[in-house]
Amino acid sequence: ISGVKISSICAVVPARVLKFEDELKEFPFPESSSRRLGKVMGFREHRIADPKTTLIDLAAYGINCLFKEGVIKKEDIDCLVFSSQVREHLVPGNSKVLHGFLNLSRNTHCIDLYENCTGFISGLYTACSIMRASNLNCVLLVVSNSGCCYANKKDRNTYPLAGDAAGIAVISRADEKE
Repeated sequence: ISGVKISSICAVVPARVLKFEDELKEFPFPESSSRRLGKVMGFREHRIADPKTTLIDLAAYGINCLFKEGVIKKEDIDCLVFSSQVREHLVPGNSKVLHGFLNLSRNTHCIDLYENCTGFISGLYTACSIMRASNLNCVLLVVSNSGCCYANKKDRNTYPLAGDAAGIAVISRADEKE
């Protein structure tokens, strides 16, 4: 979408790293079968947050780092788009809870998207479309997931894919040439 750009990006992952090699014994399949699947799928490691860490916590940490580093100011954020597969807060929604947690302006528009694997792409398209169709100058896109500590550790097909993290992209105006 012309006229907009990703001006900054930040990723937050928990410190706890779980290795696929160490999890093999949990799977109810022959080790050789699990190793073969791991090699084909590229399973090596994933990050899992502790049960007390929420997707709002991960997102807020990253955004506060952007504030601290002077990448963006609270008052510059016109819109907050929050994409996640987890509805941590059904009402009022993840974006509104994060908005209040960060004490953003009352004029900051908040949008929640509930997506799975395509969450970043859907969120990016939404953020860029909003900017293109409006006079907003800065949209903060947040894609976050947590709660993988509750996933079924015996599910060899999906558990190694699960992980907790937050990604924040600052979407801003760009020259039509960019």
